[in-house]
Amino acid sequence: PPVELFSEYLYFSSFSDAMLQHARTAATRYVSEFDLGKESLVVEIASNDGYLLKNFVEQKIPCLGIEPAANIARVAREKGIETLVEFFGESLARQLADEGRSANLILGNNVFAHAPNPNDFVAGLRALLKPDGRIVLEFPYGVDMIAQGEFDTIYHEHVFYFTLTSLLPLFRRHGLDIYHVEQLPIHGGSLRVFASHAGGHPAQASVAALLA
Repeated sequence: PPVELFSEYLYFSSFSDAMLQHARTAATRYVSEFDLGKESLVVEIASNDGYLLKNFVEQKIPCLGIEPAANIARVAREKGIETLVEFFGESLARQLADEGRSANLILGNNVFAHAPNPNDFVAGLRALLKPDGRIVLEFPYGVDMIAQGEFDTIYHEHVFYFTLTSLLPLFRRHGLDIYHVEQLPIHGGSLRVFASHAGGHPAQASVAALLA
């Protein structure tokens, strides 16, 4: 059960220099590309020890981390990153939106594959996202895992392995569009998907190209 796996967790993202650099590069890009500023809100799901959000905090961009592991959330808070000790889902997302804390950018790196109920997770993304906001998720790519025989990508925390073919109808079911996708070498091959409210951002050629 997730409460057993994640309430007290052993892995800190900051252990990995590669992850720290990956996070820094992504954050710098998003601030510029999405024109984020002091009036924005960046929410990260499974924010771990703040390894990614600290890059936004340094630029004075408001952030909120959602992290179910109390021991790891404590470390993030010590870095000055507001962190809720919660599991993410539609109920929490609606609560935050009702409090006026809708997000301009929702990030989720290596968490989506851990979610036992992807419909609840994606419904939560929609509930928390501002009308013109963006969602960026990264996770191991099922096609690379199979094609390259990456048996070491299979472990207890991973409930699902995703491909773009399966994700498009899942997001559409909840009023969201995947408008851009990138393939990354990290973790032996990952997908980075960009999503928004339906029609919120124009579809890019990358989606059709990867499907083909």
